[in-house]
Amino acid sequence: MLIHVLDNVLTSSQSIVCKQVMSDEDTFEMVEMEEYEQDETPSVVNETELTAADLVNLELVKEFIRNVKETDDRSFVWMKQLQDVYIIRYLYGHKMNPDTAIKYLKYSSGWRQKYGIDEIHETFRNLSTTFAKQLNQYYPVCNLGHMPSGDPVVIYRLSMVDFPGLLREFSAESLVQFNIHMLETSWRNFPKGNGILILDLGYNKGETPRPMSPVKAYVSALLKMMKLLASEVDPHYPESFKTIFITRPPAIFWATWKVAKYFIVEETRKKVRIFSGKKGLDRLQQAIDPSILPSFLNGSNTVTIPCGKYYI
Repeated sequence: MLIHVLDNVLTSSQSIVCKQVMSDEDTFEMVEMEEYEQDETPSVVNETELTAADLVNLELVKEFIRNVKETDDRSFVWMKQLQDVYIIRYLYGHKMNPDTAIKYLKYSSGWRQKYGIDEIHETFRNLSTTFAKQLNQYYPVCNLGHMPSGDPVVIYRLSMVDFPGLLREFSAESLVQFNIHMLETSWRNFPKGNGILILDLGYNKGETPRPMSPVKAYVSALLKMMKLLASEVDPHYPESFKTIFITRPPAIFWATWKVAKYFIVEETRKKVRIFSGKKGLDRLQQAIDPSILPSFLNGSNTVTIPCGKYYI
């Protein structure tokens, strides 16, 4: 959900030409930046840090799962195979309420069977269809490595995704499936939800901003996509990342973010930290080992990051 809200923010900044000096917005930018950089990062899922009450809630959920008979509902097979760390993520995602966690575990079990989530994931992982191969080219996502603590760091160059072009070429359903694949990959690779996600909104030297697109048509398609993701996808991947860093936001970002942030669930919003300008990148190096960061974020990592492509 966060990614698509930010894509709306970014596209709006490409569609609006601001030629006036925005002294009030400059002040607003600094206020917003401080607000989000000072947020404390929520604790990552860790069985050793559970309180006595948390352990009781975990056991209540596990008891429910143990008592479920697969013959009663085949969709519960997935739920019965879950490790404790995944159950804890559902508890954390629902304020440690066992009844709510059970409700969403049942919901996710039925959802996964109904839509064949394992098959969708394998299709994109193996690039076994034409549109899977095409979509894979247009999403500039890369694993940067691991922090000394073991936390994996992933970068998503959101500025280089031609989202309006993709909506012209592919159905909303296929884009939702691709996002399911990315979330499923994160779910499997980072079972504790300790991944760090960098959403980069900047352009490097020699890169061209995405083509313009009619705002009304874009917003209409994006809202359809956001509703699908909010209702059909987000509830099934709680606590996906430990921290989300937004880097190099464009000037118009701050004014739009003031509204857009409320489309993001509170627990996710608390994890967001925004780094803007040179001082922001300096602070980013204090949060992430510079050896992991790419050169355009003032790091020394030489990994090749996909640039994305445009549908013209």
